[in-house]
Amino acid sequence: MDKWGQIPLLSQTDGGDKRWRVRPVFLVLVAVVMVVAGLAIFAEQSAAQPPPQTRDLRAEFDNVKIPSGAHALHEVETKEKIGAILVENRYTATILAPAILAHYRDQLTQHGWTYRTSFHSGTNMGEDYCKGRLLASIEILPSASELSIGYAFSIGWSGVSEHECS
Repeated sequence: MDKWGQIPLLSQTDGGDKRWRVRPVFLVLVAVVMVVAGLAIFAEQSAAQPPPQTRDLRAEFDNVKIPSGAHALHEVETKEKIGAILVENRYTATILAPAILAHYRDQLTQHGWTYRTSFHSGTNMGEDYCKGRLLASIEILPSASELSIGYAFSIGWSGVSEHECS
């Protein structure tokens, strides 16, 4: 300690000469700051790249063929948020809702998906499937036309644990 009660970062060497040396504590502090700064830069560069799960979800989505008599209403949409990814599209079909659900049930189980649940909410109905940490959903939508049915198919990831898929 110096005469004011503070610990100096630099001290004189033992011969009383004017050369200074750096205390080991100061060196450790500088090393810690450099490591933290390096990790922050690496994390920022990694965050700029799309998560690898996006490619995987799109590949799973493309593996599932749409039924004959169904047509996409637009291009496949991919939505990413922190902790969630969704790949989806909406379709119109000239086949009945049970045939749409049966087609996707067959397609999904052929590709290793497990049935999870059916749902009915108002005029909508559908089924959910899971595969590892991924969720797939087919939702039959209300349609203004009596000649066709609208539906949505999506595959998503939102941090679901594999234990929930059983």
